Amino acid sequence: MARPAYRQGVPTEPETVDEVLEVCASAYGRDLLAYLLGAGDGTPLAAWRLSSAADKTRDRLRVCYRVLRAIKEPRRARAWMRHASAALGGRTPAWAVRNGDRGLLALVEREAARYA
Repeated sequence: MARPAYRQGVPTEPETVDEVLEVCASAYGRDLLAYLLGAGDGTPLAAWRLSSAADKTRDRLRVCYRVLRAIKEPRRARAWMRHASAALGGRTPAWAVRNGDRGLLALVEREAARYA
């Protein structure tokens, strides 16, 4: 029986967006990942789908994956996303990812690398 992705560790290079999405969902949990990707922001949550998402959402997913890859431990990555950061003016990395601003996304990646 195959082990869940979060127990196998984070793959170095997933092949498709769907694989990245599944790895992130396993690591962060579907509720947190939906928040991070902006689900429900201007669109009813029930109608939200990654396949119809804008580039901004794909950028958010890419950052979520890179944070997970940098921190390596899903439990630590989840906690880190929810912890206030001085570099973000007391806001959380989760807030910055959901915001989707490219400058904030880059800052989240740098801070995750420093934390790891």
